[in-house]
Amino acid sequence: MHWQAFCVIVICTLLVTATDPDHCRCEDKLNYIIRDGIPGANGLPGRDGLSGPKGEKGEQGLRGIQGPPGKVGPPGQKGDHGPVGDKGPKGDSDVSVLLHHRGAIVGEKIFKTDDTKGTYEKAISECVAAGGILASPRNAAENSALQQMVVQYKKNIILGISDRATENRFVYPGGQVIEYRNWAQGEPNNVNDEDCVEMHSDGKWHDRTCELEWLIVCEF
Repeated sequence: MHWQAFCVIVICTLLVTATDPDHCRCEDKLNYIIRDGIPGANGLPGRDGLSGPKGEKGEQGLRGIQGPPGKVGPPGQKGDHGPVGDKGPKGDSDVSVLLHHRGAIVGEKIFKTDDTKGTYEKAISECVAAGGILASPRNAAENSALQQMVVQYKKNIILGISDRATENRFVYPGGQVIEYRNWAQGEPNNVNDEDCVEMHSDGKWHDRTCELEWLIVCEF
């Protein structure tokens, strides 16, 4: 009776074991390949390490761009007076004009006339023969002296300035291009091929033909 019961229990145990699917797949489960998982998130930064030893001094870098100017500093103490400089030459406005019965003196220049008239060519030759040149003002003071002679003698004068060599290139008797000019409005206009220059009572210049006759004034 007891032996029969034991046999029944053994048979039932075998049947249960044979029909358990999990028990049958144990060997298959052992053959599965376990792959790497997805990387996890980075952790928090660690603490700073200890300071290392001081390195050697590096080479000097390139010079940077100049910065903006700083604030103006306080004024310094007043310095001593410097030495007095040399006296400079007198300007045109300081040159005195001395009139006399035959002309005028301006600085070291003398303008002189004998009250004769003539063409440009005659005036040039007479002044050269006298040891001078035909009057040619080079600044306002000299022009003013000649203007006063025009008023004194009531005659326009012929200047040594002309553009006979090159049109509209007015030069002094020596050939240098003029620097000082005192043309009247609209002058020079070269009407009728005008190459010579005359001065009127207002001191203004007009270009005229060289065959006319004027008061001759020489400069020395």
